[in-house]
Amino acid sequence: FQLFLRARAHDLIRSRRSEEGFKARSAERDAETDRARIGSIMAAIEAALQAAESEQSGLGRRVDDVL
Repeated sequence: FQLFLRARAHDLIRSRRSEEGFKARSAERDAETDRARIGSIMAAIEAALQAAESEQSGLGRRVDDVL
């Protein structure tokens, strides 16, 4: 089975090399993908910061109640 896969991979690579060359995605598409990823990361960071601020506020109230 491994020999079969190796032969298929070799054939695929050989056929790809015979084509007109490496094709990359457009820079515009890459930028769009990057913006989407950065947006989701920023949203996660913002949510984590809000949760930490809420927790800090709650802990501060508890300390004030004890004192």
